[in-house]
Amino acid sequence: MKKSIIAISMLCAGSAAWATLVVDDFDRYVADTSDTSALTTNAPGYATWTQDTAKNWQISGNYLHSHLSAPGLLYDNSLVMSSGGGDSFTFGMDVASKVSGAWAGVLFNYTDANNYYLIRFKSDSATYQAISYKGGNLTVLANASAASNFTEDLFYRIAVTSDTADRFDFTITEVGTATVFGSATNRGGSGLTGGYAGAYV
Repeated sequence: MKKSIIAISMLCAGSAAWATLVVDDFDRYVADTSDTSALTTNAPGYATWTQDTAKNWQISGNYLHSHLSAPGLLYDNSLVMSSGGGDSFTFGMDVASKVSGAWAGVLFNYTDANNYYLIRFKSDSATYQAISYKGGNLTVLANASAASNFTEDLFYRIAVTSDTADRFDFTITEVGTATVFGSATNRGGSGLTGGYAGAYV
C-alpha cells in the first residue's frame, strides 16, 4: 500500500532553484486494474504510471493500493531522473506495508525490470536495504537495521537525492515525525543513470 504522495523535483544546470516537476496525491478513484492507462491522469504535473508487468493496483481514498502476490514495480515515465553534469534530483514517496514481513519501498534510475536502484524496508522488522539490479543481477549496497521495527500499516517517507551520476543519498523517516529510521550516503556505484522513479512492493 502506498500513501498519497509521490514528489519528484529536479535542479537543472544553470539554475539555483529546485523545481517540483511531478506530484501525485492520488486524489481520484481507479478500480483494481492491470490496465496501466487507467492509472494515468491528464492533469498537468501528475505522474504517468507504467508497470513492469500486468499487476493489480487500485487508487482509493487518496491512496495507491497494491494487491500483488509477487513483487511489482510501478513507475512514472513522464520524466528522466538525471544527475551529474550540473543536474540533480530529489524524489520522495510515503510508503506503508499492510502485510507483516513484506517489503515495500521506492525505485529510481529505472530503465527496465532488470536495471534500477531500490530502497526498501521490511515491515515488523528493523531491516532496510539499498539495492541495485543491473542486468538482472541483485547487489545489496546497504543492509542495515533501524533502532526499532518498521510498523505494519504505518507510513514512512523514503527520500532520495542525487547530484552525481550513479551516486545517491537516502533517508527513511516516519511520516509526521522527525524520527529517522534509516539513512545512507554516497551509495550507488553500479553504473545506473537516467531512468524513472516509482514504487516497489
